[in-house]
Amino acid sequence: MAFLRSLNPKAISLWDINENAAVLWTPWHRVEVFNAIRQAERLGFLAESSSVIRALEKEIRLGYWPHVEFSWTDTVRAAGLPVWKGKNAQSS
Repeated sequence: MAFLRSLNPKAISLWDINENAAVLWTPWHRVEVFNAIRQAERLGFLAESSSVIRALEKEIRLGYWPHVEFSWTDTVRAAGLPVWKGKNAQSS
């Protein structure tokens, strides 16, 4: 959270309101957030994405961003999308 505090004080104010709030961290978040950070560097918004990624990884290890795993299949079903069942899958 340290680097977010300097980037967006309004976003971090959630913890001022509820100190028990948690932002869950999934493998999908890792891909999307790290890609966004790298893109910000390519577009000139960040001088060095690797330092931001290292800071975020440290905060993840410290437990600021609790890691969760979930069933992707159940998530896709809940979204109402067809679930891939293999090479010769028949649509239902």
